[in-house]
Amino acid sequence: MRTINYIVIIISSFLIMSCYEYDNCSYPEVVSFNKDGGEIKVRGYDFPMNFVFSTPDTDDYLGSSRNDIAEGVDTIWGTYDWLTVKTKTYSHEIVLSAKPLEGDKGRAVRVELHFGDKWGEIKVKQFPF
Repeated sequence: MRTINYIVIIISSFLIMSCYEYDNCSYPEVVSFNKDGGEIKVRGYDFPMNFVFSTPDTDDYLGSSRNDIAEGVDTIWGTYDWLTVKTKTYSHEIVLSAKPLEGDKGRAVRVELHFGDKWGEIKVKQFPF
C-alpha cells in the first residue's frame, strides 16, 4: 500500500510540475562538498515551501521535506542518507549539511525546491578529494 501511495505522489508531482515554471530563484544549481562534509548555506530571492530528494540521473524519488510548526518551531527539513537540508519557514536561506564521506567513491543527490508556482533544483555532490 505504501508503494502505491509513493507512485501516486510521484505521478501527481510530475503532472502538477508540468504546469509550473522552472526558476531556481537565484539558488545555486550545484553545491559541492569535500570529503569531510560540513555545512553550506545558500540564499535565493524566494523562499521554498518544500523540497524533494531524487537521484541525479534517473529522478527516482528518495524522500521529501517535513514541516515542523509545533510549539514555536517553524522549520522545513529533510534528510536523505548523508544529506540534511533545512530552512526556516519564509526564509530565503537554505542550510545543506553533509556527513563525512567514507571510501573513495563520490556521491550525489538532487534537491528539488518548490516555490509555489515555480520550481528549481540544486544538485548536491560530494567528492573524495
